[in-house]
Amino acid sequence: MKTPGFRRPSLHFRQCWWAAGRHLHGRAGDGVEWLKADLWPPFDAHLAFLLGNQLFLVCVEDAAGLVTAPPGGDGLADLARRCNAHACLMPMRRSGPDWVAAAPGWGLLDAQTRAPVDPGRLVTDELIGMSAWEEHNTAVRVVIDNLHREGRSLRSFHADPSRDPAIWIEGDDGPEWVVVRAVRDPKAAPPTPEQLRMIARANAPDGAAGHCAMVLLANSVDALDAGNATHRPPDAAPLWRGCRVAALSLPRVRAELTCAGRTLAPRIAAEAAH
Repeated sequence: MKTPGFRRPSLHFRQCWWAAGRHLHGRAGDGVEWLKADLWPPFDAHLAFLLGNQLFLVCVEDAAGLVTAPPGGDGLADLARRCNAHACLMPMRRSGPDWVAAAPGWGLLDAQTRAPVDPGRLVTDELIGMSAWEEHNTAVRVVIDNLHREGRSLRSFHADPSRDPAIWIEGDDGPEWVVVRAVRDPKAAPPTPEQLRMIARANAPDGAAGHCAMVLLANSVDALDAGNATHRPPDAAPLWRGCRVAALSLPRVRAELTCAGRTLAPRIAAEAAH
């Protein structure tokens, strides 16, 4: 997926989108966890957040139809189906120099019926497993945190597990890409050299350096030890949405099958609320 040279959404849409996120955060308070709060492609959803055990994907729109959203919102329903999430629209309207929610309450509408959506009323005590999209999102954030600690500057990133690469960074000699894999078993095979070469040909024909990061995910009740992470216990706890997830980069040898450049994302241990 080529992103380094993509065209940014218009200033008016960015202002509209920012106001929408601020409104939602004000409604949810500290109980919300943002899984997408950026305007990097793909734009199947403009915002994504967890509230309890429910995932909400949001496409922001100008109620007056004067400000155009970046293309891609037609993929919202499919992404919501794959993620077991609620597909929502959030119409916004101008109020003087500001943008405000056009619908009452949370400002969200069901993307299919346009009926009002109240996220707080949809949260239950049911244990819901994390989707592949959520697992990949967690892994990408772990790698990004590590890159930041290394002093690397991000150019773009996304959390769609069906699209590679997941991250573009500013390298020493220009853009570099990073393929990310979220795995539950330490013995999971990394992408083969040929697969990485195909990703390089599709996304970096100019020879940009590429890297591969494998991130082991486990329920935080299961101890993760970098020195002993050799297999997945048969009784390993599932990854439940809204629970804490332990994340561990697999040993560096797992990431040495790169197309070019040096290996990034050395072994790290991190625990993130999810």
